[in-house]
Amino acid sequence: MKPSDTLKKRAILLLFRAIYVSAMLSLFAACNGRDGMIGPSTLLNMVDEPPGKNCPVGGLKVQSGPDKNADGTLSEDEVIQTKYLCDGLSLTIISDESPGANCVVGGKKTSIGIDKNSNFELDANEVLSTSYICYPSAFEYPDKIAYGDNILAKGKTEFPATGASLNLSLSAKVPLNGKLKVIIRSSTGGYNTWFYTAPTMNWLVGIYAHDPNVSNESSQVFEYSPIELPAPELNASCAVRVGFYPGQYQVDYYEMGSTSPTYTKTITVN
Repeated sequence: MKPSDTLKKRAILLLFRAIYVSAMLSLFAACNGRDGMIGPSTLLNMVDEPPGKNCPVGGLKVQSGPDKNADGTLSEDEVIQTKYLCDGLSLTIISDESPGANCVVGGKKTSIGIDKNSNFELDANEVLSTSYICYPSAFEYPDKIAYGDNILAKGKTEFPATGASLNLSLSAKVPLNGKLKVIIRSSTGGYNTWFYTAPTMNWLVGIYAHDPNVSNESSQVFEYSPIELPAPELNASCAVRVGFYPGQYQVDYYEMGSTSPTYTKTITVN
């Protein structure tokens, strides 16, 4: 950043302080007693505030109150209000985190701190806290999410019948640059054996396929496609609300672009 930009920034902060103090003085002047009565004058006291809990990098402490003893000085026992005008801006910076100790395969780093030198960046000594949102290093199928039990949870084969009430989920966490396709086949029903609803977060849902010559053969394809990115931490997740009628269903997983199932299970819904 050019030196002139920094000077402009500091000038803006000083101007803001001046406007604030001027407004406070006007307010206090208007409150010096009611019409027809002479009350104690309201005094304003401004002192530097050292770095600490009130202002992380220091600033200005503004105290006000009535001059009860009319000595022209605002004593501690006369202070009725204290405000702080702090130096620096609070910044939140989100950046890519390379693979390493903090995130095995990379992710996002969130840094929060105070811009002490007004350069609109967070230098190392200005950072107060750091957190990481990491991409999964392998395919993950949580047992349950907000939508309900996850039918993709490996080892889980029995689920309650929910029909059109959609109280189950189809959810996965996918490694960075990973690919996932899921095919669900019905072996006990025809049309209207299961349902899904928007939002289909990062799932690209294929056409429902049904062979009219084989009443018990129908299928649906769900493919991971990062097309909805409301926040960085969702880039590697996919979820959709689903519901099933009673029956048995075959679920085939195709991970990392495999042309044959990498995992298969049969689920029973009752």
